[in-house]
Amino acid sequence: MEQQIFKVAMQLTAQGKKATVALVKSKLSSNVPMPMLLKTLNHFSALSPQERFEIAGQDEVVTVQESSVDLEKLAQQVDILREELRIVQQELTLLKKTQRENAQ
Repeated sequence: MEQQIFKVAMQLTAQGKKATVALVKSKLSSNVPMPMLLKTLNHFSALSPQERFEIAGQDEVVTVQESSVDLEKLAQQVDILREELRIVQQELTLLKKTQRENAQ
């Protein structure tokens, strides 16, 4: 949950906005206990811009790794769908050929 708060605060900062409690809370997808929100935002505010980017960079590494796994799964699914499409196309060609032969 703290990572989500930090991420929202980073996004707001990148947009040139101040990461206020109200603004961050409005951007979060789930309810967060107020003490956790205040603690995380205080920690965020105390960090230098360099430290913020280093922490954000660590999260991006995880996101990139997760994305790579997702891409591999998608590539596998695409391969399966291509094979299924090839089979359907063969069946369609065979049906058309059979229909032409029956029409004669």
